[in-house]
Amino acid sequence: MHRAAYALGDSCAKETAAGAAGGTTAFSRKSQRRQVLKAPAFVSSDNIRTSTSISLRDEAVRRMESFVLNVIYEIVTYQGMKYERQRKGDAQHPADAALRSEDGDDACELRSPERQPSGPNLLTVSSQQQQLPRLRLLRQQLLVLRHLYANVQLGVICTQRDVYYRLVRFFPDQGCVNRVIQQLVQQLGLPRQLLGVVPGTRGCVGGSLSFHGIDLRRYSSEGLPLPVLREELSVVWRPKHECESIPVHSPEDIEGFELHNDIRYIIVVEKHAVFFRLMEEKIFDRVSCVLLTSHGFPTAAALTLLSNLHRTATDVGVPVVALVDYNPSGLSILQQYKHDTGRIQENRYASVHSLRWLGLRGCHVLHDGSTEVADSQRLSSGIHAGDAVGHIPRVARLPFQPFTQRDDVMISNIIARWAAIWKGCDDGEDAQRVWFREAQIMQTSRVKVELEAIYECSASGPYEPTQKGFSSQSLHKGSFSTWVCRGLFRRDYI
Repeated sequence: MHRAAYALGDSCAKETAAGAAGGTTAFSRKSQRRQVLKAPAFVSSDNIRTSTSISLRDEAVRRMESFVLNVIYEIVTYQGMKYERQRKGDAQHPADAALRSEDGDDACELRSPERQPSGPNLLTVSSQQQQLPRLRLLRQQLLVLRHLYANVQLGVICTQRDVYYRLVRFFPDQGCVNRVIQQLVQQLGLPRQLLGVVPGTRGCVGGSLSFHGIDLRRYSSEGLPLPVLREELSVVWRPKHECESIPVHSPEDIEGFELHNDIRYIIVVEKHAVFFRLMEEKIFDRVSCVLLTSHGFPTAAALTLLSNLHRTATDVGVPVVALVDYNPSGLSILQQYKHDTGRIQENRYASVHSLRWLGLRGCHVLHDGSTEVADSQRLSSGIHAGDAVGHIPRVARLPFQPFTQRDDVMISNIIARWAAIWKGCDDGEDAQRVWFREAQIMQTSRVKVELEAIYECSASGPYEPTQKGFSSQSLHKGSFSTWVCRGLFRRDYI
């Protein structure tokens, strides 16, 4: 065990001995326990890049061992407080002490009501019942931590699904294991990979970048499945002629992704179906871009890769734009990419605050006669507009679905959450006002439109020519990528 862990254990023992000798009160002991269990500083991605693998492993082991010592200290302190309360109660109520000596210490819950103890002993039973959930949680955390500790010592990384299969007798479902791992991430201040575990990934990437020397533009339209290891999610900037000159049969020479020097956009797509459509239409041949999807809400791998892509391409001013459905779930996905508010702290370092909203928006969905839609179009072009007034028609020009009660609750929560997130944020008043206004338009119009509606309506041809949309004659193969490119070239994103 490391010297730091021994030092922490010695300090815990000294505090316990001092409290017993000086008659420490329960309140002061709780204060000591809260101070000892304070979570350490989180190891960010910048710390990881500037540290060696050996030092990171040693730090993870040290924090795990310190956590176990803290748990032992908490249990021992609780048992000491329990014994002290029982001793004081026995001195004040000798009859209850005699009953407990006859029936045993744990028999109080099995007695008949007339023989139940009273006074401080009854409070002891109540406090025990209150401590049971906490003790169960500590047991679950120690069970998971035992496997993660072995992984770190052996240099092995497994998935959260593997952890569940190993502990299937002790956990009711996979979600319980995931929550325990999230709690350990928060309390230890370590990313999951440093704990020897990674979440199961979903999502794909494609376009103008290479992976281990393989040009993803020549990959299938399904895209490359996202890797899970932090090293394979790294991104470097390399001229395209250098990428093509590296032999494909030597992937060990390259680690992670390589951006081509002609890249112009990074496009985040909500759905794999839309991602597949854009890959099938080879949008990257029209405009050099990277396509990324997480099949819905972003995973840790998707957030990390997007953050690395953005950080690498920041110097050349490559914008990051998003294509999501016109519904509250699409807004939630935008929020996760832009300002991650999840419980996993490691994801918050991977948020891309400069993310811009390409579509779908009110100007793409609602009728052009709406005053609010006209204001939305002017704002997306960077023209200042006052607060829009007037009536938003509840008839969309694309196939739509009406809001449900759940959608009403979601959009209200999103607007309130955006107000809290952007308070004091330096995103700029214009960007905040435009996003808020778009959310309010959606809340008032109460319609939902999916991205697939843009290219699926070509069969029936109901979509008449508009300033921002398609004509029914233009909806042929490649028209969806044409629409996306048109929005990119016009900078029609907010």
